[in-house]
Amino acid sequence: MKIAMIHDFSVNKGGGDFVMLNILRVLSDAGYETTLITSTTSGLKEAAELFDEEIPEVNIKYIKVPIFLKHPYSIAYMAKKAKNERYDLYVFSDDVPKYMKGEKVICYVHYPHIARVKHLEFVAERYKKSINGRIKFFLHKRLIPKFFEHKNISNKWLLLANSSLTYVHVSELLNTNRIILLYPPVQAKRIIALTKDSQKEDLVIAIGRFEPERKYEDLIYALKKVKTNYKALIIGYSYDDNYVKHLEKMIKNIDVTDKVELLLNADRKYVLSSLTKAKIIVHTAIREPFGMAIVEGMAAGCIPVVRQGFNGPWIDIVQSGKYGTGFNSVDKLALIIHNILRNYERYKIMYNVVDRALYFDTSNFRSHFLNIMLKNYENSNFDILKQ
Repeated sequence: MKIAMIHDFSVNKGGGDFVMLNILRVLSDAGYETTLITSTTSGLKEAAELFDEEIPEVNIKYIKVPIFLKHPYSIAYMAKKAKNERYDLYVFSDDVPKYMKGEKVICYVHYPHIARVKHLEFVAERYKKSINGRIKFFLHKRLIPKFFEHKNISNKWLLLANSSLTYVHVSELLNTNRIILLYPPVQAKRIIALTKDSQKEDLVIAIGRFEPERKYEDLIYALKKVKTNYKALIIGYSYDDNYVKHLEKMIKNIDVTDKVELLLNADRKYVLSSLTKAKIIVHTAIREPFGMAIVEGMAAGCIPVVRQGFNGPWIDIVQSGKYGTGFNSVDKLALIIHNILRNYERYKIMYNVVDRALYFDTSNFRSHFLNIMLKNYENSNFDILKQ
């Protein structure tokens, strides 16, 4: 069976690449003749190095994309070219190009562009505030339906949703039941091993891109109210320099510079090392489809504190308070942080965070994905969805 994954690794660094890296590994280990079709010459290598994973043994086909075509339109361009190669199955992330009608497709969906066009609350702030941003989104909103399926998907396609939120939004948008909930992989076992000999400190950590959607202001204001001794690290890629400057000014103005540190573009080894020392991982984003960093923190023994609501961290990861706790105000967040720092061991036992993290380990993801593949090809009409 010939399989093609059409993906540009390292264009948007993060969990999405780790998912696709694991899918490549599954396909390669299972003996499928797999080809990565990409426009980046070093993307796969960079992604593998970032996550300290071996590069899967797959063929690589490079397609030169016109310089004016940015992601995700570069994916549509490559899909049109690749269709002529006659693969048995195509693998995508988030959105499926319309060129794939009539082809067999598996698409792992984090939160697709087609959904952001409808659910405007998921659109990044940078596309709302500036004139340039609004113009870009105006064009994107009109172009995305022309290149990617946004109404009814082919009966040869199968979507894998990363969370309950994504599952609901995508199934309603595409009016389909050809969708399965499959949580993304996390290096839980590896992180647990790293934590074995570590000593916990009164450290609070938050991980995620520096962008207004993360609502780091709420964490900083809450930390100001915490009277217990602590240190706090907010770690992430710098996606919005103005937002970083805004947070730096806030930290200075409310006088927590000696306690709160912003760390931009940190090495992953340093991030994992910090997690092994931290007692708490906080996630303040209002609209988060999943939140892989939270599970990484749990594997390291951190108590997850997430925003309550219809989002992946609250619904899927901590299961509405079973494996962690939630907040709905700055005052409540401050109180929770204070209590956990003073009674960490009790909360760790109560929430069973490490065992919960193991549920999301890469080994489970790979097993579930391969099982879906095998059942899918026992019956090309996707009877798996009826079971």
